[in-house]
Amino acid sequence: MRKVIEALPEDKEELEEAVVTKFAGALTHFEGRHIQNITKADPWPDFEGTEGTGTVGIEIVELVNKRHNILRSIQQAYEVAILNTLGDRVEMFSGLDITLDDNYQTPPYPNVNSVECRTIVETFVSNLLVSAPELERYAIRKVFIRRWQDDAESPKIGIHGHRIAGKEAGLPAHIRFFGSFPESADRVVYLLAEAVAHKVAKSYTKYTKGSLTLLVYEVGSISVEPGESQAILKAREILEANEHNFDEAWYIFPYADRDLGAINKIWPRRDNLE
Repeated sequence: MRKVIEALPEDKEELEEAVVTKFAGALTHFEGRHIQNITKADPWPDFEGTEGTGTVGIEIVELVNKRHNILRSIQQAYEVAILNTLGDRVEMFSGLDITLDDNYQTPPYPNVNSVECRTIVETFVSNLLVSAPELERYAIRKVFIRRWQDDAESPKIGIHGHRIAGKEAGLPAHIRFFGSFPESADRVVYLLAEAVAHKVAKSYTKYTKGSLTLLVYEVGSISVEPGESQAILKAREILEANEHNFDEAWYIFPYADRDLGAINKIWPRRDNLE
């Protein structure tokens, strides 16, 4: 049986609608709370729903790591170029999960419209095609690693992965870069606080229909560890030190394949924490 994994929407409005739905699902699953009848609000807050007999407003903001977004956009452009160059030959890799290895863009890849980019794409494709006959013989779960350009001063080129199904199963190849990047701990802990501060600075008026929730979401990489992490504590400091009209604040990393996500309460502090 082939498992189909839902991708998160690329359109901003559709993404935020999906995130709020997953937040409601996570609240039900992990907290036993039920926010229902969620609709887009106009003009403010972003969404409204009901919890019991009350109304809940939800203001949503994305936690953005700009450096990671730039690097990921470069990877995506290279993925498209590699797959387009492979064309129908991608079927040679059916049943394989292949991660394109760029050593987290260290050294960085050149502009996607450059001659150097074309060279990197052709190096990936030519080496993939040379490796195809050997990879075709690999048993399911057999792991492979290939490093085709590994000198210190040049962009890294390689692959790693494993076989997830026999070629006869017809499962399309999964060929992509890893999509996440390491970051210094000192920098990561401030990203959530920056997203919260951005919303607090807007000085929203009192939400008169009911309670108001601030929801911070993140896609691509996870910057907030579970529990009372430093990221949560620093974001909470912003909410405790400044006037605002939010009644609650939450963080969510949405799951792509179901209406759930990893949630973490930012504010107010849970009563059962010592």
